[in-house]
Amino acid sequence: MPPEVPLALGGHILESVEKTRVAGDVPAGYVPYRLLLELDPIDLAGLDWENAGLSQTAPGAIVTRFLPVSDMRAVRSFELPLSVLHMTRLVESSPAEGFIKYFRYVRASGVRDADVVSMARTNRGDLVHLVADAIWTSDKTAALTLNAAAENEGTPVGIRPLSAALSASGTRLLILQCLSPAALVPMLNFAHRLLGCGGPTTLVVAGAASGDVEQLYMDIVHDDFSHLSFLYRRRPSVQFVLFHGIGGDRVVELRPMAERLSNEMRLTAVTGASLLDVVRTVAKPTPIRFGGAPAPKRPSAADSLALDLKASLAEHDETSKRVYDYSRETGAWIPMAGDRRAQSAMAGKVEDVQRRMDRVVNVGFLDSADDRRLSSRDVLRPGNAYVFTVQIGRRTDWSVIDGVAAFPEHALERQYSADGVQLRVVLFGVGFEISKPDRPLRLERPPAESQELRFDVRAPSQPGRYRVRVCIYKELNLLQSILVRVAVGERPGSARGAKHIQAEVEYALSSTLSNVDAFQKRVVNLLANESDDGTHTLAIVGGSLKTTFDFGDGEMRTSVGAARDELSKIAADAKSDPPKYRFDGVTNGTTLARLESDIVPLAELGYQLYSNIVTGKDPAFAKELRKALGSPGATIQIAAVKSARYVFPWALVYDQNIVSGTLRLCPQFKSDAAKATGEWLTDQVCLTRGCPSQGKTDIVCPSGFWGFKHFIEQPLSVGTKPSATGRPDLILEIDGGSAAAALSGLMIVSRELKQASDHEKELRGSNAFVFLAKDTKVEAAECLQNPQRSAHVVYFYCHGGREKARTWLGIGKGAAERLTPSDLTALEIDWTGTHPLVFINGCHTADFTTDDLLNFNQVLGYCRAAGVVGTEISVPESLARFFAAGFLSQFRKGLTVGVSLRQQRLRLLERFNVLGLAYTPYCSADLKVVQH
Repeated sequence: MPPEVPLALGGHILESVEKTRVAGDVPAGYVPYRLLLELDPIDLAGLDWENAGLSQTAPGAIVTRFLPVSDMRAVRSFELPLSVLHMTRLVESSPAEGFIKYFRYVRASGVRDADVVSMARTNRGDLVHLVADAIWTSDKTAALTLNAAAENEGTPVGIRPLSAALSASGTRLLILQCLSPAALVPMLNFAHRLLGCGGPTTLVVAGAASGDVEQLYMDIVHDDFSHLSFLYRRRPSVQFVLFHGIGGDRVVELRPMAERLSNEMRLTAVTGASLLDVVRTVAKPTPIRFGGAPAPKRPSAADSLALDLKASLAEHDETSKRVYDYSRETGAWIPMAGDRRAQSAMAGKVEDVQRRMDRVVNVGFLDSADDRRLSSRDVLRPGNAYVFTVQIGRRTDWSVIDGVAAFPEHALERQYSADGVQLRVVLFGVGFEISKPDRPLRLERPPAESQELRFDVRAPSQPGRYRVRVCIYKELNLLQSILVRVAVGERPGSARGAKHIQAEVEYALSSTLSNVDAFQKRVVNLLANESDDGTHTLAIVGGSLKTTFDFGDGEMRTSVGAARDELSKIAADAKSDPPKYRFDGVTNGTTLARLESDIVPLAELGYQLYSNIVTGKDPAFAKELRKALGSPGATIQIAAVKSARYVFPWALVYDQNIVSGTLRLCPQFKSDAAKATGEWLTDQVCLTRGCPSQGKTDIVCPSGFWGFKHFIEQPLSVGTKPSATGRPDLILEIDGGSAAAALSGLMIVSRELKQASDHEKELRGSNAFVFLAKDTKVEAAECLQNPQRSAHVVYFYCHGGREKARTWLGIGKGAAERLTPSDLTALEIDWTGTHPLVFINGCHTADFTTDDLLNFNQVLGYCRAAGVVGTEISVPESLARFFAAGFLSQFRKGLTVGVSLRQQRLRLLERFNVLGLAYTPYCSADLKVVQH
């Protein structure tokens, strides 16, 4: 191809920039300082784009070869010093000590082609440096060779084998150094193809002397590689050609790791200082007396622990104040490696002290016949009498719980009276006879331990595997749920056999419940779980209520699926391709007649959920629950334990008695709607004081739906293991800083959605959050991961899907940009300092159900998000935009999630649209942004 091609194409690029400037998308006078060149035809790869054409048409700009696919290596931390694998066929002395002393450097000399792939795979190198030539193979593709020109033995190094080897070993950066000037064109072809099949960031180097290479390595040491200084300062005779994906130029960048390390150290210091106060409280010196004479006091073990922790925190504090100077290798590269080791050691110490100091819930069994403590190896005898015990205090040797969670000390601190704080312990156990399963438990201030509650139980009469659940409540907030699995049989347990009694903390509302005085009392608590045999259990506790219902998986999924399908049918006409939204695309409204035709079948299915599932087909209990919930505005807490693998559509539950047939819309609601203007539902009778037609089985009223009438919260269960960055709490407040400060939002958007740009503009133009939009996986990950770029709201405006067991959210364009729950785990996100609310607005989510959202919810909970707002069904973009804009505006004003969500549901209902019921909060209903 003629060399003038780059010059001609460069002119087209500048024309495009000028058109964009005229359109107002870039500032006037904008001149690109860097050109990302995406080459599709392979024969363009060998042209000299770096030295001609583009650089002439854009003076001062540098050119890098680009693939618009996220390189997630950019957000994965690496160990210091960086490991380097240097392979060459040349047998020569090692490079000067000037730069290799800063790396874990391995040099392999005399390497032949046959050795390259196996060495790259087995010798982990963050950076692989290959000194080689490139040749054209018989099929006109490029390959690497390290063999001398006179040697024809062996097979040259192919693209796909090398790419697979580098991926397996975690290589971040590949340097291909040409030996021969004639090898440059095939080398560029090779690097281009390598990047296209998933290879790492690749730098092709030609004509470089040893000093050029040494300076390149020192750029990495000084965290200057991402600034591409080597491209600006290169000598005319030296060729540097960089191939990279999105973020690939930052794969060896130190600053993001330094920011995360600083945040970890700060949080560990805060956690350690708080823990030191606890240790000092426990540490009480023991007096020693000899006869009646006064004697010195002997320090307790806790006192010694306090002194040790104090000294460690002081040393850690000095380390955390270090400011890195990247201009000197001794100012950042070297000390950062030591600081990371110090932080890891300090985190381990804090977590160890937490385990020793925490009060936990202990549970176990006693044999009623001889008061003998049962171990986890014992088997319960059918029909025998036992005592099940519950106690809160230091971990005991008789407790059968694995992975205990610290009890919420800070949460209860303000609630302690002179007599302690009152808790409620409820036992559920199908097959067990439990005497007085609902008991109060008085807990005094730490370090005091509670009394040991003893429940008389009788084992099931038939052998088998059974379950007992222990639920501990504070004003119907479920603090912890403990699942105990028990084997019942004639065979006695063996001290060396398998465990027959096992228990785990399956749900924790919080490990500290800080500011518990701000928690409002809940009216009803519903715990949902899935049993080992696939059946489902619903445990309902509220005031004098206490009951459980079991139902089969098929029954549950049929009822839930039918309700969701009806909601989807209301949203869009599935017969058209794509499905057509059935409401006005601007107002999201329709007619009152359409509302009646929509709401009647939805209420019928919602009533099936209430009568068949929620109240277990028990009419008497259904009436009792309806009475307990009382007038509109009750808050219902849902605790979905980790064994629950489904999401129940609680907002769709309809609790007013109806008989299918000639159902009609509530006359009071119709009358009010006919003469209403503005936000008329705020004071509407049915939704504020109760429907006048309640009890009439032929009337359907919007106030019968829990989602319109009540506040429903589904707090995410948080991690229960000790953590040096602070224990997880159920977050009630997102700290928005000072009243004058702007509230930040991160918008992660799919460019495959047609209205994405319009939605982005309307959010930025509203008086809500200041949104930063990202539409690539790696840039979104950098923002999610970096504490310096944290947001108060993380908003996914995207589509989703599922491939077999793999669920994903689509970002940007293309399959390569999909984000999975495991990606979030790998990013090691820790939002302890910010606790954002995550909003997943799922538009056109093919094969992606609400149950799939569970995978994201659990991971986001462990990332310490304050909560998640998601959708029950795939929603059209017009609806998604309307709901998000209104909800975020209300939430920005300081209203709670519960109020903001319900208000937006009512704004849609005022337009005769019931699709506000499609949105579900997985957080406290009281969560809000607070500015000071």
